[in-house]
Amino acid sequence: MISKCPKILQKISIFRHYSSLPEVRVRFAPSPTGRLHLGGLRTALYNYVFAKSKGGKFILRIEDTDQARLKEGAAEEFEELLSFYGLETDESPIKGGPKGPYRQSERLELYHDAVERLVEEGKAYRCFCSEKRLEIVRKNALSNRTIPRYDNHCRQISKEESKSRKDEPHVVRFKFDKDKVDFTDIAYGQINALADEGDFIVLKSDKFPTYHLANIVDDHLMGISHVIRGQEWLPSVPKHVKLYEAFDWPTPSWLHLPLIMKNARKKLSKRDEDGYADYYHSQKGYLRSAVLNLLIRNGAGIRDFDFKRFYELEDIVENFDENLLGTRNLQLDDDVLERYGRLSVQHAYKKGTLKSEIRNFFKMKNVKVDPEMLSDEKLDKSLDFLMHNEEAFSHMAQLVRADENKEKDKFSFLFTRPQTAVELPTGVKSKEMAVKFIKLFLDHIESENGYNYEKIKVLCKENEVPVKKLLLLIRISIIENPNGPPISELFQFFGQNEVRNRLEQQIKWLEEKEISEEG
Repeated sequence: MISKCPKILQKISIFRHYSSLPEVRVRFAPSPTGRLHLGGLRTALYNYVFAKSKGGKFILRIEDTDQARLKEGAAEEFEELLSFYGLETDESPIKGGPKGPYRQSERLELYHDAVERLVEEGKAYRCFCSEKRLEIVRKNALSNRTIPRYDNHCRQISKEESKSRKDEPHVVRFKFDKDKVDFTDIAYGQINALADEGDFIVLKSDKFPTYHLANIVDDHLMGISHVIRGQEWLPSVPKHVKLYEAFDWPTPSWLHLPLIMKNARKKLSKRDEDGYADYYHSQKGYLRSAVLNLLIRNGAGIRDFDFKRFYELEDIVENFDENLLGTRNLQLDDDVLERYGRLSVQHAYKKGTLKSEIRNFFKMKNVKVDPEMLSDEKLDKSLDFLMHNEEAFSHMAQLVRADENKEKDKFSFLFTRPQTAVELPTGVKSKEMAVKFIKLFLDHIESENGYNYEKIKVLCKENEVPVKKLLLLIRISIIENPNGPPISELFQFFGQNEVRNRLEQQIKWLEEKEISEEG
């Protein structure tokens, strides 16, 4: 049962807490079990922004207690990804720091000492129940239509018996008595919760701590002042509050961020490819600032938020106010992402960083391209063209060939030439007809020393050739895409010699293909 008090009470409580804090210290604490989720990146962003807006420290801690699900190298990938997005850590497994180590697997002794203290003080106990017995308890609860929870069976074991059996397989459970737990969340206000889940495990049989125990021990020892994480952890706060009370430690301030939704009804899932942070920059090639703007698009925590404005990371920090954080879920929107993508490349162009962004993306994707195409001179020409088409250019993947869908790579022709004979457009009935059309066009540009649309129309009429079909074939032959800039712009960009070379190569391929098919 959860209820909220007025927001004004929440703000008074928060202010009092700030006034007694010596230093703001926050942490991003992912589990290295796979790729970083987009929600994880948003959590890291708000931790970073919160800390930097208050002159505090941003810490990366790796919660690797779930040994069975660890992915090798994931922790290093997390830190690399945070750095890519400009979320530089002050303390981390790689950078080190005064409160390390920063991997939970390297802090086991601290957890064992904490658990031993709870057991000695009678606040936790060893549980020797077998998996078979626990399954029976669970099935009985379900058959009685009650929520499955541990029945506290091993609470009755005396301290003496428990000590004598400590070498037997066991877990350690915390005594979680039914009780009301009240706490304040910066976003959700005053929360009144009923703790009634049964005694929960704090140390597993493999001697690794559970999330709940390791989390509060680390937060206390690392001096974490504010716990900022996703809303899915809100139901865990009563457990954490009771653990803090058991150790007689002060609790941090709580801030839980609302969910990211795929659409109005569906939560963003780890089964969705666009649910992962690396999808946006490594696969699609959106600039980091576009993704960061997407993650704050509902204006959460930003003073005088303007949807039409483009925010750099420094702007987000400067305008951040945690009291403006709401509880409205963030819904992904492809149109909004495209808009931020366009704004980000325009911003990078004005700053003079777009050329390096393009080169870095090509290097990351291992794209084979003529080095000359990435020279300053060629890139300047390409960028002028792209900025002329700024309403269409939003992300780097549009510059790389995507054979399965030409709409996705509408600007790849700037860096790569066609590699094979074109697929004939509707109305061009044979390769012989295609060759005839292309030769007719080549004769025109030679006689006119360039391209003249009005004269092309006359020429097509004289030769009984549909002008639209001819120009569509020419565009496809030059850039491998039926959609794209007008032919006149392609001439202006490539120059007559390059256009001629591409068209002559296309004739050669079409004639070779026709001969091979006849043979």
